[in-house]
Amino acid sequence: MSSSNHSQPVENEDHSARKNAMPMSTPVDTPKSFKKALRQCIDNLKKRPVLSSQHHVEAFPDPGLIVDEIGPIPLPLYSTYMNALLEKSLEQPAQSWSIKNNSFQLENPAWKAFIARQIECVAESLKMEGPASVSSCSLVLHRADDHPSDMAKACRTTAPGSFATLAIVLPSQHQSGHIRVSYEDCEEVLQTAAASRHGLTSLAWYADTTVDYQPLATGSRLMLVYSLNDDSKGQQNQSPVSLEASKVKLQHLLGIWSKGHNRRHGYQRKYLYILDKECGTAALSENALDEPDKSLVKQINGFCSPNGFHTFLTQMEMRKIANPEEASMDGYWEEEKDELELDAIYTLQGAKIAGRQDAKLSGILQEHPFARTPDDTERQSPDSNNFSATPDACDLHIDVFYDTVAVIVPTAELLRLFKHSRQQSDQVANFVAYVCQVSLQNPGDLQLQDVALQIMARSLQLRRGRHKIHETIAQWSLASGKTDSLRQTIEANISRSEAGVHAVFEIVADRHGSLAPVSDVDWQVRLGIAVSKTASLKSLQKSLLQYENAISVSSHQAMFNMWALTVIEQRLIAQDEFAEGDIPAIIQLIEKRGVLWASETFLPLLSNRISDVFLSKLLTAMFMAKSKSNIELALTDFYRHFMLERTAMFALQGGTFDPAASDSNISAFEVLLNNSLSLGLYEELHYVIETSQRNITEAKGTSVHFSLVIPLISTYISITAEHQVFLPAGRHLVILLLYRANKTYTRLKPERPADWQRLAKGCGACAFCNEVVEFLADPESISKAFEMGRDDLDHVFKYVKQAHVKIKPDRDSKIRPFPLIFTKTTFEYDAEMKTWAREFLSFQQAWKALDNDVLRQMTGERYEELVLLKTHKAYFSEHPGLLESVATPSVIDPSPNLVQSRSSVAPTVRKQASTNLKKRKSGLIDLEEEMSLRKNLVQEKRWQPRTFSRGERKGDPLS
Repeated sequence: MSSSNHSQPVENEDHSARKNAMPMSTPVDTPKSFKKALRQCIDNLKKRPVLSSQHHVEAFPDPGLIVDEIGPIPLPLYSTYMNALLEKSLEQPAQSWSIKNNSFQLENPAWKAFIARQIECVAESLKMEGPASVSSCSLVLHRADDHPSDMAKACRTTAPGSFATLAIVLPSQHQSGHIRVSYEDCEEVLQTAAASRHGLTSLAWYADTTVDYQPLATGSRLMLVYSLNDDSKGQQNQSPVSLEASKVKLQHLLGIWSKGHNRRHGYQRKYLYILDKECGTAALSENALDEPDKSLVKQINGFCSPNGFHTFLTQMEMRKIANPEEASMDGYWEEEKDELELDAIYTLQGAKIAGRQDAKLSGILQEHPFARTPDDTERQSPDSNNFSATPDACDLHIDVFYDTVAVIVPTAELLRLFKHSRQQSDQVANFVAYVCQVSLQNPGDLQLQDVALQIMARSLQLRRGRHKIHETIAQWSLASGKTDSLRQTIEANISRSEAGVHAVFEIVADRHGSLAPVSDVDWQVRLGIAVSKTASLKSLQKSLLQYENAISVSSHQAMFNMWALTVIEQRLIAQDEFAEGDIPAIIQLIEKRGVLWASETFLPLLSNRISDVFLSKLLTAMFMAKSKSNIELALTDFYRHFMLERTAMFALQGGTFDPAASDSNISAFEVLLNNSLSLGLYEELHYVIETSQRNITEAKGTSVHFSLVIPLISTYISITAEHQVFLPAGRHLVILLLYRANKTYTRLKPERPADWQRLAKGCGACAFCNEVVEFLADPESISKAFEMGRDDLDHVFKYVKQAHVKIKPDRDSKIRPFPLIFTKTTFEYDAEMKTWAREFLSFQQAWKALDNDVLRQMTGERYEELVLLKTHKAYFSEHPGLLESVATPSVIDPSPNLVQSRSSVAPTVRKQASTNLKKRKSGLIDLEEEMSLRKNLVQEKRWQPRTFSRGERKGDPLS
């Protein structure tokens, strides 16, 4: 016995003939029949192939099996009768045993009805769409250890017209022996052992499949094997070969459509297939669809793309008159008609290529697509229109249907579809990108190549989306090798913007194989058009560099480099002002022309044509590129020149250290400090620092905040330590900044309120709010008793900050319920003092991260005053509770920052609740207890407390 499964294809003489005849089984000589056939083929794409069927039956009639020369065979099959069958099997050359129905009989009349029910059940499982019957019954016996090939041979059916096999496994106990049915990458396993002792198992499989039999481990399997016949002569089913034949037919239909039958017989210019689920997203794409629509659209496109068709997505809206008879009788609505419109057309990748357009009902593949409940209904009254209606005019009822649709368009109709995208630049660009993509994917489709060229030529005549279109067409031309067909058009329409220029350079120059025999190339003649129409110097430089790298002949490359450098220099010098995009060209020219050109020719022009912002970016870019030839020497000259000529750009200003200032240049000063020391410009830096010190000294009314001073000093210490220099001017600047920061911090100490006046606004309409606001506004009054209920109290605190007062019940009062005593607080002042104290803690924390030895050396005797904040420490020592009540201090990052520019922003304050404060019983807690007490009194004593609502209070304007 072989341990491996044996694969045995089941042959059917009529199978190949049915398969070959399938594509032409339905006539398609009329638009109606063509549309129906096309819809059926697309419907079949949604179907998964069905290989087999399996049903276990517990209640069934005895078939009344009688075998010639043996007699009746009772079920379940016992060993005595199995041995009798085995003796008869000795007449068979194979181990597995089978006889035709002329050698046995099924005498029970009920068995015929049972088989009819099994046929119906199997037909439903196999997705058959027509009547079926059985014929050519065989009795098969599989024994333990039989070879799989013998088992397959015993079950083989050869009846004409048979398209499937039905096997009834009679009660015959066995183990293992499952049957594996497969077709290409699909596989199903049929089990017979589980119900083999007393049950019956009904199996079926298509003739198109391959059947593998696993040997039985023990026992035997007795089966009745029937041939399933097609009584409808051409029924539809979901067998693998049937679905494959449907795909062949779909390809055949697309071939008919593409050959021009639509023009001769009136077929639609595009067909619409309604998907199962409406897509809820605004922008359609294949990935936005749900299954099974996503798989279906992918399959449709897989057939359409190589056959000269295109698949798009859109949303379809149908507005159908619900009362057409009533509306037609009313002359007022006689012009109204059903409207079918398509929203924007999208590619499967989600690119919008066309706008809204009308559609025809005859173009929808489904039959009666709107014979369903509408998605929405609208009602139009004659009064809603601008013109007067007859007095008895009826309302118009409109049913609205929304569907997501797959649109199938032949290549020849793309030009017509392109008209719907010409009003929007993004649609034109997307359409051109689409035809370029599909034409590259299908180079052998000559019609598609021709249509793509026509669409490109028409798009170049439009003003919308030209820049993106030029680049797309240029890339397509290079990829397809069709530069000659578009060269003249692109030269005439090239934009003066940089968009598209990179690829257009290749087309205009036409470099493919044309330079090899030429010894002296006139680059101005070849590239003059592209150069003159490229406005951006950055784009021009990039294009020239790309072109230079593509030149294969070294002599041509050297000549081109000289010409390109001259072009860039002329363009650069001719500019009235410089922009950030010019920086790469400037660095390239300095590298190629040398320091003398940079200092004597370019630097004088640069001084009068740039802004501080551009200069900062230029110097930064040059510093990053200083390893290149000539750049570091030129950078040193540039810094030396501008540090003296534009000192204000680098020097710190009086308002630099105010977080509210918008013109802080701390970042520029830090960059200058690092770069100038790296270049050895000590004298120039000393001058800038002295200027900074003078600016800060003269700006006496400005604020200098520690939050900006500390990070700067940290950066200063780090940079000077790295370069091992000590700058006397820097020492004076640090002392000045620390002194001014201390003064600013002292000046910003909150002032205690001079009186008890508190400003607040109530609702303005009730007496409670007015009384509380009046009390808060009184500068002399500190506390006051109020009689009000909980609802009134909640109402007041909707408009007045509760933090203005502390509340507790007056338990000494004889009035019940107790009046509420409002006592004013100093919460605003307390909060300001906590913020002020929190900043002090953050300053201390930031100083700890710095090198105190360096600071002590720089500040000398004033170290304790300026760095350790001696004066402020003394104040907080006198008020120890202030620091204890402060939550986590705000964070100041003292680390040096040379990579990222530091902007002038206030320090971040982290609002965190203090975790080490003891929970104290406040007036508000007392108030909660009082309110709870009032509620209990009402429930127990059944008397109404002396509280008044706003409407009942005497003298209330609302009463």
